[in-house]
Amino acid sequence: MIGQVEVTTDLISSLISTIGVGGVLVWYLYHTTSKTMPELTDKFLASQERIASEFSNSLRDEREYRHAEMDALKVWIRTEALCKYNKDNPR
Repeated sequence: MIGQVEVTTDLISSLISTIGVGGVLVWYLYHTTSKTMPELTDKFLASQERIASEFSNSLRDEREYRHAEMDALKVWIRTEALCKYNKDNPR
């Protein structure tokens, strides 16, 4: 008969191994695209936001420090220049 297939243990093991590998591959692709990659993306974005925030805070602290340093330098220059000016030019 043309339409009949003889079922043997070789045929069954071949079908199980083929479906098993395909099933594992489908599960892996599904898991990677629906769970793993989005989690990695979220973790990466969170770390980038934290780094940007820390950098911004660091820049703000540096600006405040430099402003205070410039104010102190202005005061020092005024007092030193005034003191030396008066020594060179008595009134």
